[in-house]
Amino acid sequence: MIYSCDFETSYIKNEDGTPEKTWVYVWGAKSEKGFEYGRDIQSFINWMKKLDSGEEIFFHNLKFDGTFILSYLLPLPESYLLVSEEEELLNENINKLKYITKKRFKELENGILIDPKINSMGIWYSITIHFKDASVEKRIKIHDSLKLLNMSVKEIGEKFLGLSKEEGKLKYDYDLVRYPETPLSEEELKYLEHDCDIVYKGIKALREDFGVEKWTAASAALFDFKMTLNDIIEDLKYDIKDKDAYRLLFPVLDNRESEVASLAYKGGLCYVASEKAGNTYGTGSKKIGFTIDANSLYPSVMIDEENIFPVGHGKYFEGIGIETQEYPLFIQVFSCVFKLKKHKLPMVNFKMKDKKLNMTCKTIKINELLTSSNGEHLLLCMTNIDLRTFFKNYDVMDLEFHYGYKYKGVSGIFEPYISKWQKVKIEAVKEKNKVKKGVSKIFQNSLYGKFGTKYEKVSWKLSYVDNGKLEFISSVKKDEEPQYMPLAAFITSYARRELNKLHDIVVKLGYCIYDETYYSFSYCDTDSLHCLIEYPFEEDGSIKKEYEKEYEENKELFEELKYYIDDSAYGKWKKEEDLFKVKYIRPKTYLEQVVSNEEKAEKEKLIEAGKEDEIDLSDEKYKIYASACAGLPKDIQQKLNFDNFEVGVVYDDVKLMPVNVKGGCVLVKTSFKIKGQEEPKHERKKNSKSKTGKCNK
Repeated sequence: MIYSCDFETSYIKNEDGTPEKTWVYVWGAKSEKGFEYGRDIQSFINWMKKLDSGEEIFFHNLKFDGTFILSYLLPLPESYLLVSEEEELLNENINKLKYITKKRFKELENGILIDPKINSMGIWYSITIHFKDASVEKRIKIHDSLKLLNMSVKEIGEKFLGLSKEEGKLKYDYDLVRYPETPLSEEELKYLEHDCDIVYKGIKALREDFGVEKWTAASAALFDFKMTLNDIIEDLKYDIKDKDAYRLLFPVLDNRESEVASLAYKGGLCYVASEKAGNTYGTGSKKIGFTIDANSLYPSVMIDEENIFPVGHGKYFEGIGIETQEYPLFIQVFSCVFKLKKHKLPMVNFKMKDKKLNMTCKTIKINELLTSSNGEHLLLCMTNIDLRTFFKNYDVMDLEFHYGYKYKGVSGIFEPYISKWQKVKIEAVKEKNKVKKGVSKIFQNSLYGKFGTKYEKVSWKLSYVDNGKLEFISSVKKDEEPQYMPLAAFITSYARRELNKLHDIVVKLGYCIYDETYYSFSYCDTDSLHCLIEYPFEEDGSIKKEYEKEYEENKELFEELKYYIDDSAYGKWKKEEDLFKVKYIRPKTYLEQVVSNEEKAEKEKLIEAGKEDEIDLSDEKYKIYASACAGLPKDIQQKLNFDNFEVGVVYDDVKLMPVNVKGGCVLVKTSFKIKGQEEPKHERKKNSKSKTGKCNK
């Protein structure tokens, strides 16, 4: 049986306003048996002890609720943290822990064994608890439902389960201090049950309707993909007898090859055109631009029959990689001096260090995209797909090819998997079934990233409680089996190629409508493109009258844009918003007015006439702006306008930061400052530049 649980907590402050201690004052659990609740953490632990062995609990954001569980359990006389024998021997900080090995716990008649899975980055996956009484042992596993349904409880209700917004409107005063003995109102219990019920229904749908048994969306997607591979293996004439189909195609690579592939694996492009950063465009009186979003970008490139994907062990080569019929794909390590061409998208953002190459090349460590190497020779690593785009977008000098790995390639390996979930999505749309649609989206979008698991030593954090506060030490690092990094590298390369393709079309249209000095691109983020030219077509697909002349002179180009615009087809892009006024500050920080000033005034009257706590500013009825401001809560983002959207503006007490205190975790309100575009910095090394400016072997 599965349970969806939630804690409601409260805390008191020190004289300086910082949190002193916190506690659970009520907890809830929803299952097929109904809703249960209790009034403190001790009663929750006692409730868990009564569950049958093997039953499972989900918390939505285990990092928060799990802190209360560990803070209570670890100090108990009968409780122990599970550590390995290797950990006991090698960890120099082991004495900080109250621990036991699995072998020694088996010898005990009574006790509680606690095994939290918290990685070195602080990501919580699960807590497994073994309760032992008179040598009878039961195991309860607690999972993080956020790893399966990566959205807020409100979004699970509205977007995944299809509940109306009215069904999700329950009020709760989080600032009121409550104790386990504080009487609860009917509204407060209803709020707790509501949240437990929504997460329970979401997990139940995944389990019962779609057979999802894994504990993260990526793991569930990978497991399902493996089930589709047997037919592919037969088509490729592989001998599958007594072999794992997945590992036959995607073997475990040696450290060196996996490391090179990881350097070629890059995420989506997020970029503000440098000349537009910080400036405001438009007055709001007329359309000045539009936005388009790719329809399921990663699934669409995975299913595209023209795209070839790597399989098997790569073959090492020295010098320059060459595409051949046998080895059509390769990953290339090279070095050069480069500078972005006019009106092209940058694509270099990486951290690269190559110990095998005894060279004096510069390596860099940046978070932004590079438009230039500033005359320095930099070491790069790319797939041959990215390499073509690189040479197309940059002027390249002093080029030297060093080495790489080449791969055999196949197409169609994702077709059965993606088609299966495409069919589910189509059925969901016909049936107006949001659960089906949500599950299909999870499975299609969660797979590619799983291939990017690195071959590296990983560590889990080990927990202990000091003066009531949960603390951690690092564990001994252990090998983790990787998936198949080259696949992740090529999937993302094909996706970036699609973004570049649409970017170039829009830029050329800007040249046609204005001239070749006008850069119509303003912003992109992985699968979206924001442009500062008016969308040239009417809703019925006909050309707008004001662009008829340009259309006749450049019909092929206009029709190319039109070809790629479609609301739902894979490989196409959906036209989203018209833009009337915009401001882009930095990646993931922008504000766009998506209605005219006249319509804006009408919507502002509606907002003013309505009740503030009942208005959802993202609703089309009220929507005036589209915005992004990474780190700023969504409810505050919805209140942004062109008067308060400035670099340096500080919003006080808007961002919640988790802080461990005595008893558990407190979400402390902190300020948020809008930051401007940062210039990328080179990570310099002494004596790194040769007299010729080239790499020296």
